[in-house]
Amino acid sequence: MPASRRLALPAAAALVLAAPADAAAPLGAVRLRAGDHPAFVRVVADLAGRTIGPNDVATTDANPFDGAARITVGGGGARARARAVASLGVRARVVAARAGLVLTLSAPPRRFKYVSYEVLHAPDRLVVDLWKSAPPAPGAAVMRARQRCLALTRFVVTPRRVSVAGRERFLFEHTLVVRLRGARGGAVAQRPLIAVGGRWSTS
Repeated sequence: MPASRRLALPAAAALVLAAPADAAAPLGAVRLRAGDHPAFVRVVADLAGRTIGPNDVATTDANPFDGAARITVGGGGARARARAVASLGVRARVVAARAGLVLTLSAPPRRFKYVSYEVLHAPDRLVVDLWKSAPPAPGAAVMRARQRCLALTRFVVTPRRVSVAGRERFLFEHTLVVRLRGARGGAVAQRPLIAVGGRWSTS
């Protein structure tokens, strides 16, 4: 066999074996940063390594009202290099665990009512929003969900009654919960509803 053919086979094999290693690069956190918005505080984790999708992220503690929330990203083999950040009353820290990257968020109790997230690319990053419990500044109300699955179309507030109405589409079994919060952010009333024909209302 000519020498050139004997050398070609190991070179091709090396190229084939190298591709899975790059695809399986460990997931890592490069930087944490926080920014203030009228209705929420946003924490961004810049990521490196393998690309993640929405199904790689889970909120293992989704109730920040008690002062803490936790989000897990990816699977095993993760590494964390990002420094913890403390800004705008929120402390964010990311560590590598068996489950993947674990982002922990801590804040004074009652300050935040919900946590939401989305995965963005180019560059890869996890965007986490901590929604403020107290009424936001005028003009900061969120009247429609990002995916347009839920919308608030009307509300009337009087000293003794609050009436609301809206639209719904694609929610599981068309169910939702209307929750009324006081000036300090605590829930004072709530009511489960089933939308009919894409519409819901209660008072």
